[in-house]
Amino acid sequence: MHVFSSDSCWWDVTKLWRLAAKLPVKQVKVSELAHNLEGEVKMADLADYFCDVMASDLQYPIILAPDGVIMDGYHRLVKALVLKETTIRVQQFDVMPDPDGGTGGKPMRRHLAEVERRLKHLRRLLREAVEELVALLADNYHFQYAARLLTRIRAALGEP
Repeated sequence: MHVFSSDSCWWDVTKLWRLAAKLPVKQVKVSELAHNLEGEVKMADLADYFCDVMASDLQYPIILAPDGVIMDGYHRLVKALVLKETTIRVQQFDVMPDPDGGTGGKPMRRHLAEVERRLKHLRRLLREAVEELVALLADNYHFQYAARLLTRIRAALGEP
């Protein structure tokens, strides 16, 4: 299932398409939506992402939340930027549709439980790394490097 999530709620994008089908289609400047693309991109993921971008179809409008956040259509927006399009088709909700799930919903609880489990595992791994670094420091082996790593790990753990 393809979902859009915001805060503690999520929407089934297939349902959003059905709801948006009733909305008028309008042309919006691509530059007005570009702020939605801010963030980090891992180079390893870029090639796969670009293939998806180029396979996207600009015939289908981007779906926007009432506040202008893209609910569906990031690939189409990137394609419009790559092709140097000046406008793109959008459909925008006046009122946010009811979410399909969120706080208290079973899918969200399962997801949060999985995130908690992974964080617990990550903390354990980080603590083990701290112990190894302390052992390196005790042997005075690569002292400066180990001290920098130890500082970073402690900061990641939220420890002084």
